[in-house]
Amino acid sequence: MATKKQAKSSASTTVPQVNGKTVVVTGKLSKVKRADAEAKLTALGAKVTGSVSKSTDILFVGDKPGSKLAKAESLGVQVLDEDALMAAISTVAATATPKPAPNVQTSAIAELAGKKVAVTGTLSLMTRAEAKAHILAAGAIPTGSVSKATDLLILGANAGSKLRTAKQLGIKTLNEDQFLRLIQDDRAPEQAKLIGALSDFLPRYQQMLAALEAHPDVRILVNHVAPPASEADIRAVHKHLGAELDPAILNFHRQCDGLSLMWVTTDNPNGDSNNTRFNDYHPGDGAINIFPLKKTFIEADWNDIHYFDFMKDHADDQEFAGKSYQLWDFSKSLRVFDEFNIYNMAGFVMIAAEGEPLNPPVSIGDDHGACWTDARLTDFESYMETVLATYGSIAARRRILLEYAGHQKKPLRLDQRHWQAQPTELAKVLDEVRERQN
Repeated sequence: MATKKQAKSSASTTVPQVNGKTVVVTGKLSKVKRADAEAKLTALGAKVTGSVSKSTDILFVGDKPGSKLAKAESLGVQVLDEDALMAAISTVAATATPKPAPNVQTSAIAELAGKKVAVTGTLSLMTRAEAKAHILAAGAIPTGSVSKATDLLILGANAGSKLRTAKQLGIKTLNEDQFLRLIQDDRAPEQAKLIGALSDFLPRYQQMLAALEAHPDVRILVNHVAPPASEADIRAVHKHLGAELDPAILNFHRQCDGLSLMWVTTDNPNGDSNNTRFNDYHPGDGAINIFPLKKTFIEADWNDIHYFDFMKDHADDQEFAGKSYQLWDFSKSLRVFDEFNIYNMAGFVMIAAEGEPLNPPVSIGDDHGACWTDARLTDFESYMETVLATYGSIAARRRILLEYAGHQKKPLRLDQRHWQAQPTELAKVLDEVRERQN
């Protein structure tokens, strides 16, 4: 146990007040489980954190507290022992288990119990402390970092390095909306009903992926499906655009707000199982790299993708789909959503979008994204249906969509019905891939 020199007991003092305080629990506790203690502290209004800093108000210590005690003493943080901790949490009604997350249901407990869960990004519907309380109430273990031991990462807005690590390690992710729905919290936004084009995209993608994984001549290098776009992100995009997007675009992003897949044939002479970069000269035989909705329409500056000086020319005009635009205006309107290799990318041509809901024409940027007129125009639904039908093959996409001065021709309509009428066999896709390799 911590000595009297290390920590003061509350035996002869008043019960510690933790409401509104930032507290840390460290060391081995003998009278209560750490998770239970932290849940009760949260229920009492404390902000429970995992590390000691200048903002820490109280450090509760058990046996062998380690470096956190030394840091607390150096910062002048109040240090109290386990007896003080027990006195504080005893104010929670003894007849009832504290309910920091009262709406956590049996289904959520069954899914989360015993798992290590991390949170990243800016949460808009709950605080970090509330998220931690929900995690604890479901029997899960909150963690501050992402590693191989992490089971789940909950995403807020502007998720950074933790999300990148989760992708690399194949860790499951949920956005804030999904997590609140899982625990059946009243703040969870109502889940939009998916009707019409691409409403069943994700299960069909999983079927396509299963076929690739089962084929002996295919090696999967990258496979990551992002959680759905939050309704807050969708509203932000609509506000930014001043109009609502086409249902097919929304149906896709309400199932997965981003998608990355890369595969190679096992006999590809240029294949490199260690190369998982999409913007590389040998990115794979099949590649899909769909950006999140906010990145496509709000966050990604066109300069992130297009770096050709001639595109900044204010004097030249760009002929596109029967109309003439100033080249600079045309270039700025491009919104890339699938950067599937260094030569090609798919993007919305926003300057040519008409009507509402917005369904901007989709074109393929060729020659490293320098040319957007040598492709047949299509729409997002047709593009994604083509990707599904051809197993994400780069060769097939180029064959179907790239065509000299293709923008002058009638846009291609390649919906699900089109591909059902002429299904593509994986064996033929692989044959075409091998022809392009040679």
